[in-house]
Amino acid sequence: MIIPFYEMDKNSRIWVFQSNRKFFDDELVDIEKSLSIFLENWTAHKAELKVAYTIKYDRFIIVALDESINAATCDLHQFLIWLMVEIAQDRDKAISSSRFLILEILI
Repeated sequence: MIIPFYEMDKNSRIWVFQSNRKFFDDELVDIEKSLSIFLENWTAHKAELKVAYTIKYDRFIIVALDESINAATCDLHQFLIWLMVEIAQDRDKAISSSRFLILEILI
């Protein structure tokens, strides 16, 4: 379930994905559409996850996961694999994996 970013628990896990350039408007539309579809359907052993995302400055994709559901490592890897396949390597949208630096940040 996607919720507003400001409603996420302060102990949520945060990922920041930085592009080495600003996304074009059409890329932003595609990224938001793909990200929303994935996050709405993302589960941990069939349990719904509470997630949020935002895109800042047309360059940073920020995703938050409320870990009160206790998502397993395999569920977290599912997200990272999806990101690399669907977004970072989508040649049709001219988004290559070299455009992302992936940082995992725990707050």
